[in-house]
Amino acid sequence: MAKSRVEIPINPGELIDLSVKIAAAHKTQAAGSPLTILKWDEVEPLITEADELDDRIGSLNRELEKLTQRRKNLIEGPNGLGDFVRQSRDVLSGVYRNEMKRLGDFGFEVNDSPKVKKNNGQQPGGQ
Repeated sequence: MAKSRVEIPINPGELIDLSVKIAAAHKTQAAGSPLTILKWDEVEPLITEADELDDRIGSLNRELEKLTQRRKNLIEGPNGLGDFVRQSRDVLSGVYRNEMKRLGDFGFEVNDSPKVKKNNGQQPGGQ
């Protein structure tokens, strides 16, 4: 017969959930619980706080997902900020076509170094 293994979760949320279940089973069994030898006065507040924090983290993560989606829509959506910035760059590039550094006055980063050509994995000189 194979020896049984009892896994302990490494995921914080799963570990907290297991701690809550252990505490609940201990309370149900009361004086008959084999876990009465543990220091419950020290660990119960830790379990409670960890469970509350895990719930709060879950709530904040859901809120973060909503905020991230809203931001993405503002940037990528129709008439979004991405289009606004490109249009602004294009207009300013036309107005200041001989003074491109002036776009820096509007917050653009102007790089006047030439683009490096891609060599498609070939070494210089066609070798």
